[in-house]
Amino acid sequence: MPHKQYQKSSQSPPSPSLADIPDQAISDLIEKLWSHEPDRRPSLVELQEILRDISPQLDEEITQKEVENRGNQSDSERINSNRSNSGSRGRGE
Repeated sequence: MPHKQYQKSSQSPPSPSLADIPDQAISDLIEKLWSHEPDRRPSLVELQEILRDISPQLDEEITQKEVENRGNQSDSERINSNRSNSGSRGRGE
């Protein structure tokens, strides 16, 4: 297992590529959180502020993607999706 190899050799696993993250604000945040210099990492209060700042932007992006996905669904797929979502309500789940 690769994880055990890193434990034995005391090396950190390589960081994933930030190039795969389309949102620049999220990419910047992750880069700060992964900083090798602790002083460059945001405090919990700073992290909360950053997340509050980018939250509306993320909500908008998610909503746009949901609308696009719904536009790509057929009527029967939407009905089945709504049925499956409503089936779990009211059962304490």
